[in-house]
Amino acid sequence: MITVDALHTRRATIEDFVGRGGHVVMTVNKNQSTMYGELKALPWKDIEENSTVDRIRGRRVRLTIKAAEVPAGVAGFPNIGQVVQIRRPRTIKGRRALSRSI
Repeated sequence: MITVDALHTRRATIEDFVGRGGHVVMTVNKNQSTMYGELKALPWKDIEENSTVDRIRGRRVRLTIKAAEVPAGVAGFPNIGQVVQIRRPRTIKGRRALSRSI
């Protein structure tokens, strides 16, 4: 099992790891526009979420996680079985900032 950031979310890299019998957790950002678009288009509003709220260094942080199985071959990656969306809006001095990962 390996975890790769968006820089290594490339078809050749993932196929090499999976071909060796491994499993991969990868980050998808907007630089992978086809895959990002397909994953963003999933029915996220219909997917059950798990959410927590915490205060960290004077910030109010809500962490929301949703997970779903996806059809094989999303954006040309035949080995994807599950996708997770992580949303992390923070409130700092009354201003809200949103961080989202797929």
